[in-house]
Amino acid sequence: MDRVKILIVGSNGLLGQKAVQTFRKNYEVVTGGIEAEPFVNHDLAYHHLDITDWRSLQRKIVEIDPRIIFNAAAYTQVDRAETERELCYAVNVTGVKNLAKICKAQDAELIHISTDYVFDGVKGNYSETDEPNPLG
Repeated sequence: MDRVKILIVGSNGLLGQKAVQTFRKNYEVVTGGIEAEPFVNHDLAYHHLDITDWRSLQRKIVEIDPRIIFNAAAYTQVDRAETERELCYAVNVTGVKNLAKICKAQDAELIHISTDYVFDGVKGNYSETDEPNPLG
């Protein structure tokens, strides 16, 4: 039986590394990220992917042809997000939009993991239905 191919974008980060460990047991895992090389030495294919660059991203994903894309890529420098707004927006909004559009065109599923930084931290133990209230 053929294993389903999953592309883990942002595979060099903590979440991406854990996703690789988890999914490689049951899926054909391909990894990618903004860095030229993977941080972790593993036996999986790695691709340089810039999710903010529509054309190169589309070309690469068509070439890889995954059935699932797990997006662990994100601009996570919270302290610099105010001064690097354009970069933050490009990665966290435009990049995700690019992935979603490509998934739709390729008939692939997109798994996108968000952050708890959209909440103020007052309540704790947030659910998906809680109202966002970011600080700043």
